[in-house]
Amino acid sequence: MGPKLSHRHKPSAGFSLVELVVVIAVLSVLAVGTSLTVGQSQRMKNDVRLFQQDFERVANLAILGRETRGLDVTPQGLTHYIRTDDGWSVVGRERRWRGSVRPQTDLRRTSPGSPNIVFLSNGEVSQFSVRFVPRRGPGQTCRLAEPYGLTCA
Repeated sequence: MGPKLSHRHKPSAGFSLVELVVVIAVLSVLAVGTSLTVGQSQRMKNDVRLFQQDFERVANLAILGRETRGLDVTPQGLTHYIRTDDGWSVVGRERRWRGSVRPQTDLRRTSPGSPNIVFLSNGEVSQFSVRFVPRRGPGQTCRLAEPYGLTCA
């Protein structure tokens, strides 16, 4: 008699195709979630940076031009104004926010059709605070903090 052939089933080494597909799907979902969060945060940072630049530019224009200027901050965007003999006039076009912006309650208009942040030629600026909010994570608030000027934290 010859040797007996055995049909023992060896345990397979490695992962099945289904296990690999499940792991790839889970990693894909995590990657998309992370990239969306990072994208929202980056848009918020860009909005804060653009607001800071516009704030400084309009403040300097008011002082150097010896004229009253303004910024109107809304959830949609930011608009530049100049005060003329006929009232407030829009300068340029509205800058749209990339993220979500919430003007705080202390952004008040002095009259209908006027900006909610006013820059006088003597360097004075009306009090305000603006909240930049990503969908997830902490936001940033920019406000006028005397005597330091604009602070965003």
